[in-house]
Amino acid sequence: MKVHRKRQENGRVLGFGLLLVGGVLLSGGPAIASNVIDDCGQSCEDDCASDPDCREASAGKCVLEADVSCDGTEGTIQLVSGNDLDLQGYDIGCTETSPAVCNYYAITMNDAGSTVTSDGSADDGESEITGRFFGGVNCGTESNSKVENLTFFDDIIAIASCKTVTNNVIGGTEQTLLGGNIGIFTLGVSNADAFNANYISGRITPILSQGTTDLSLLRNVIHTDAADQAVWLGQGQTAFDGLVKWNVFFGTGADSSAVIFDLPATDDVTYEGNLCDENHPDCADCISAGRCEPFTSPFVGN
Repeated sequence: MKVHRKRQENGRVLGFGLLLVGGVLLSGGPAIASNVIDDCGQSCEDDCASDPDCREASAGKCVLEADVSCDGTEGTIQLVSGNDLDLQGYDIGCTETSPAVCNYYAITMNDAGSTVTSDGSADDGESEITGRFFGGVNCGTESNSKVENLTFFDDIIAIASCKTVTNNVIGGTEQTLLGGNIGIFTLGVSNADAFNANYISGRITPILSQGTTDLSLLRNVIHTDAADQAVWLGQGQTAFDGLVKWNVFFGTGADSSAVIFDLPATDDVTYEGNLCDENHPDCADCISAGRCEPFTSPFVGN
């Protein structure tokens, strides 16, 4: 923005449309829209016009500058036109108590290219999305969508339909839908989707893919005592391609039906260096199938 400065007979131009006259600050032009998200139901856009629930992105992003509390009457925070959201170490929480819910995702992407992240620069350095939301972040199968550096608890689906999911902590929840809850869910965005370096615990299905696009799972740590599958790839599909490498599976499974990998009859997945808990009922079969390896030092199985 170019700021014109000129002499004033009774005052001094400060720039950005502000004029200092006799010690009083006057507005000489339109207000500059804030890029600070401070409530659920707001949007981050390039041009807000006169929408009071819109926040105007600065350098392609909006930010949090304080914790945000939401209730069931509000709605999702929307990212429009590929703008990003940086939580900056602050939290987003649903304040409803059971049986009430915030029946929406805390954050939703409406266009390609958005990232939801936290640089950890404020508060305690960790950004959490918690409380009885339906979900944490929904990327809407938008291309080049990314969720990173966040912590999730209490929702039914923590992260949905994103191309890249990395360096997140997904904790437990008491909420279920049709008897289940999910850590990371995808319908498949594009080839080379990647879920890497995430920690997931306390979910009935930690990772669920219903798509056919190539998916890589690298360096995730999954801890589950659920009776279902730890990783379900290609649910409802006849085939699936992907790379599953250097993941660690803790947990014993709630009963003998628990499996580590659930895949279509035909799969072209490359497995390498995946470690499974020897007490898990499916660990021996996973090793025999060439999908898992036993714990070795520094991981000790007894």
